[in-house]
This record gives sequence, C-alpha cells and structure tokens, in this order.
Amino acid sequence: MDRPEQYSAFRFVGEAPATQIVEQDGGRTLVGYAVVWGAVSDLRADGFRHRFNRGSILWAPTVHALWAHSYASPLASTANKSLVIGEDDTGVRVEIKLDDTTDGENTLKRVRSGLVAGMSFGGRRIGFTRAEGNVIDITRFVATEVSVLPNPSMAETVISAGDQAVEKMRAAQARTTKNKLDTIRLAMLRPA
Repeated sequence: MDRPEQYSAFRFVGEAPATQIVEQDGGRTLVGYAVVWGAVSDLRADGFRHRFNRGSILWAPTVHALWAHSYASPLASTANKSLVIGEDDTGVRVEIKLDDTTDGENTLKRVRSGLVAGMSFGGRRIGFTRAEGNVIDITRFVATEVSVLPNPSMAETVISAGDQAVEKMRAAQARTTKNKLDTIRLAMLRPA
C-alpha cells in the first residue's frame, strides 16, 4: 500500500486567509484553508516544487481531520459531517467541528494558546505536468485527510483565536493580493 503523500513538511510561498476558531451555540469549530491555489512549495525530496490549482484535488469518499496526520487522533470526518470541505477561489476551506473528547479539547487548547500554527493535507499524487523550472503542477491528487499541526504545512495558514483571527485573516488577504500583483508585474517585465 502506498504511503500517503503529506504536505506537512513543506512550506508554500505567499500568504492566505488565516485559520480561525469560531465559537457559536456552544460548539467549537476550526475554520481555515488546508490548500491555497497557486501556492508553490519549497523544494521537495523529489527535487521539484509543487503547485496545486483549482480542480486538481479529488477528495476521497470519507475524509478525516486529524491531529498531525495521525489516524490515532481523529478530530472529525466527512462521514458524520463534523468535517466540511469546500473549494472557493482561494483554496480548500475546511470547517472542523471539534467534539469534547480529549483530542478535541487538547487541539482547541493548543490552537488558542498559539502553540499550533497551521494546517496540512495528505493523500496520493496521481498526475502532474511540468511547469517552468523545477515547478510541477499537480493535476490529480486524491486527498484522504486534512490535519491540524504544530508547524504549518503552508506559510499561508495560521490558526488563531477570537478577534485576533479576524485581524490576521484581513492582513493575510491583503498580503495575498499584494503577492499576486507582484507576480503579475514581474511576469510583465520578463522579455518575451
């Protein structure tokens, strides 16, 4: 059996909306982005930098939210609707409804304290195309899990709590827009 390819050890260039804690009606839900479209990873073990674009990820019939890619610590699942996954123009947005198990409580405490800083995802690469330089575009990836981690899989994701989350999300969105504009300007300056 193939070991899932996890993106927890790879930082992506740029900024994106922050992950936040939402507390309403007594529930505890982590909200954030597990994948950001167009972000380019650091150099990977295969010698390439990876990029995911909208439509490149296929989600398994049942996807789990985990603590640090460990199936021994499931936090939520699409099977019981405690994990909601949706794609938008930014990336893959997830909502993890934490129950009051020890794992859920510990995850919430770690996020609130700032000890945990991000999210990741795991699965298996099925197809890719060569882009410029050492960048490859992942064209098909079957994702089986998303994870909450102490070290973020993407620099674009940040977990924070309360009012700080809203401020961090707005600042990250502004940085994302600036990074995209800078990329467009650089492309326009390159000779044809």
